[in-house]
Amino acid sequence: MGVFDVFKRQHTEKLAIDPSDPSELIVSLSASTLLSILANKAVADKVYTPDFQPEGGWDKWCSWAAKQGKIARIIRSLAKNAMSFDFAGGDEKALEIVKQMARKVHLKTKLILAFKDWLVYGRTFIEPVWEVKGSSKELVKVKIVAPQTMKVFRDNEKDVQELKEYLLKTEYADYASELEVNTGDNIIGFVQFWEKRNENKAIFFKPDELIFIPRYPDHDCPDGVSLLRENYTIIMNKLGLEKSQAIMGKRHVDPKLVFTFSKEWWPKRKAVMDMIKQGIKAGLDIFLPEGISIDTLEPKGNPVAVIRAQQHVEDQFIAAMGFADSFTESTSSNRSVGEVQLQFFERDIRPERALFAEVLEDQLIKPYVEVKLGKGVEAPRFQFEDLTPEDQLEKARILIPLVQYMTEGQLAKFFEDLGYPVPEEEKQNFSEKLKAIDLATQKGIPKPVLSTSVGVREELRLEILRLREELKNALGF
Repeated sequence: MGVFDVFKRQHTEKLAIDPSDPSELIVSLSASTLLSILANKAVADKVYTPDFQPEGGWDKWCSWAAKQGKIARIIRSLAKNAMSFDFAGGDEKALEIVKQMARKVHLKTKLILAFKDWLVYGRTFIEPVWEVKGSSKELVKVKIVAPQTMKVFRDNEKDVQELKEYLLKTEYADYASELEVNTGDNIIGFVQFWEKRNENKAIFFKPDELIFIPRYPDHDCPDGVSLLRENYTIIMNKLGLEKSQAIMGKRHVDPKLVFTFSKEWWPKRKAVMDMIKQGIKAGLDIFLPEGISIDTLEPKGNPVAVIRAQQHVEDQFIAAMGFADSFTESTSSNRSVGEVQLQFFERDIRPERALFAEVLEDQLIKPYVEVKLGKGVEAPRFQFEDLTPEDQLEKARILIPLVQYMTEGQLAKFFEDLGYPVPEEEKQNFSEKLKAIDLATQKGIPKPVLSTSVGVREELRLEILRLREELKNALGF
């Protein structure tokens, strides 16, 4: 209900207004009356306070907000950048089978979705689906369970009692009998579709059957806090401002009209207004008798102040979401500024990457390696992609003078990083040819390569001269 709806309800009996026509409004309010109406409207609105919950709950609101324009793009970009990884290290055979498993179950795609849930709902649930085939056990699928369908139970008195009552009627009765009240910090189980437990549609998971990662849990929210929930007021202000901007833009091409009637035309105003509207829709010119006029209702205010307010809301939104526009678009030709911003961004998500890696290595990668190769085999680790663009030319310039001293493996890696991988069968011959280059005489060095080593050679010459002078002084020559 808008201010003018309140006005029409409370004041139509005092003015010559047709209350059945929602398009008709006569503004003849005193300042005190207008302030009173605005106050009544504000009281009727829901104001955000610490104990506030949107209609339908936080999960429903977060699901809606995550699909809104720029918010959706930021959430996707954060998830894709954070979960860009490969595996490295560990036992060579373990590394090979983990990479094969990741490709088979589409692990990279699944973890992008898991990280997205982690941001949107403040928690994520990952279910490794194992299948026993004969005497072997195989990981056949990795499922991302919808967080809004899950209830987490801990060993506090209330949760233990509720879970026991439910499990005693299921195949998990033995497990239920073992549950005891403790500190309240330990997870004793998960139930999906808890509200459907009386219809036998709920699904129970033991603590070791799901990988649960909460986002920055605290004492009030042990299951984690959504990035969107943290920024509720900023997001709603931004979306409200964008809606107002869209309305304002529409008004430029479809303005509100103000009709002025003299007393003699007032009784016929409805018929006149209908004819004028039909004429405007048909694109006709308008001819009015004396005593009737039309004007457009234009916005008033301080444009500079409005622009600054819009920019303030946008700046607050970007800072709160932790993702700048310059990560995906650029209005500047200054490359160094963009690289510095990316470095800040990478530093910001590094702990979150480490959190996911720590949990997944312990609860997914290591158990998988133990099942396939036995205990004691070193499992590979997550190796996350460097998001900062690397200056390959500068790297090559620095390393070329050291080529003579590189091992065969280092040489192969050096040229692979430059985009010129050396075939396996050619690695030895390639290494021998590079070793044959005489850096002292520069014989065999291509001119482009030679030109890059001039600076280093000059530095060596100056260092030798400096040492020579020190020796002369020390020996008294």
